[in-house]
Amino acid sequence: MKVLKMLFTIFLGLSLNACAVSEEDQVRKVATGFLEALEENDFEGAAAYCDNSTKQLLLSVEELVREYGGNTADLPNNEFKVTSVVINENEANVNYTNAEGKDDQLYLTKIDGDWKVSIDKEDLDKEEMDKEE
Repeated sequence: MKVLKMLFTIFLGLSLNACAVSEEDQVRKVATGFLEALEENDFEGAAAYCDNSTKQLLLSVEELVREYGGNTADLPNNEFKVTSVVINENEANVNYTNAEGKDDQLYLTKIDGDWKVSIDKEDLDKEEMDKEE
């Protein structure tokens, strides 16, 4: 009987471990969901994958587009492909390429056990300045 209990415990442990989703899979799923929403210019959908400050930033961009007479449906669709994921404890870098073949990075942070896209406005401003030079 003891052996049967031990085998059952081992089997249960292996089953649960097989069902567990790896950290990399979780990060990849969040990043892909975010990027796919951006492909469709669905700012609200993309915001669902973000931390609070990034969510506000995205929704502000959408509001600005509408305020200046634009329509998010008129924005070009971009295609993205995740190429690699690097996790360092509660932070992750996701490398991806866009439709033009340009490489870029997306940063994620683990908040209350969930991975969230985290874009710092200051980093965006710096990237824009670098592109202008």
